[in-house]
Amino acid sequence: MPGTDTDTFWRLLGDARAQAYDDEQQAENLTGLLAVLSPEEIVAFERIYSEHHDRAYTWRLWAAGYVINDGCSDDGFHYFRDWLIARGRACYEQALADPDGLADMFWAEGELAAAESVGYAAAEAYERVTGAELPPSGRRRHRAHRSGR
Repeated sequence: MPGTDTDTFWRLLGDARAQAYDDEQQAENLTGLLAVLSPEEIVAFERIYSEHHDRAYTWRLWAAGYVINDGCSDDGFHYFRDWLIARGRACYEQALADPDGLADMFWAEGELAAAESVGYAAAEAYERVTGAELPPSGRRRHRAHRSGR
């Protein structure tokens, strides 16, 4: 596979989701898809993931996560953004444009919008391929709460 760009990023997430029955299965599928890539491509995937994760750090999305999950801590918002990315490009982009639109989605009672394991797929794939931890340049920063966002 020649390089990891934004289209490849979303395709990999979609392919992993297409064969999954839940977020854990999607994470396992994604880890497997990433593990056939070169270490450099896995790092590139994680950088794109980080950019999208950071881009979704908005007060309006945090409010949506709070309502959907009946509360939303710092970690909870982190996992909510993992969930948002795991849902795919269309859902992600629409949510960024109109977070209130997430209210129109079907929610099973007790279902949380959180996909923590999807956020670890690149690190797990990198370790599987190299035997080493994902280098700091590829690791996502866990953003602390900032005022003004």
